[in-house]
Amino acid sequence: MRFHLTAACGALQRARDLARIVPNWLPSWNRIMQPNSEFFDRVYIRGVKVLRLNLPSLMDEGMVEQFSGALHRVTSGAGAGGESFALNFSGVPYLSSSGAGAFIRFVNQVKADGGRTVFCELKPAVGDLFKIMHLERLCPVVPTEADAVEKLAND
Repeated sequence: MRFHLTAACGALQRARDLARIVPNWLPSWNRIMQPNSEFFDRVYIRGVKVLRLNLPSLMDEGMVEQFSGALHRVTSGAGAGGESFALNFSGVPYLSSSGAGAFIRFVNQVKADGGRTVFCELKPAVGDLFKIMHLERLCPVVPTEADAVEKLAND
């Protein structure tokens, strides 16, 4: 029994060493959950901050908190406020109610800072959730990213 325990500890130590040397050997879902990971790409188009979301299908509470924190950092780094945000949901196949809560907090924070938000390119499952939760009352929903930029840049 002692031999097996020693061998197992040695294998575990080698795996830890390998993870420090080559962090990309982990599966992609594991890298997403690292604290410094990004959940979206940022693009600026005609003065509008476009956040192209890339969220996994299943987000546990820890990931929702990390994502919410990433959204909060975007709004807190906005400077004087009044910025416009287009959230592109093309990379979001599914959204839980707790994930939707992160967006509600984001939109409310942007409004409090004097800015505006538009959602675009919602997948059918996400669109259905938004309709059930009446989130289209919170901010406009448009079909494409170009429509969102146009709405925010011209209003």
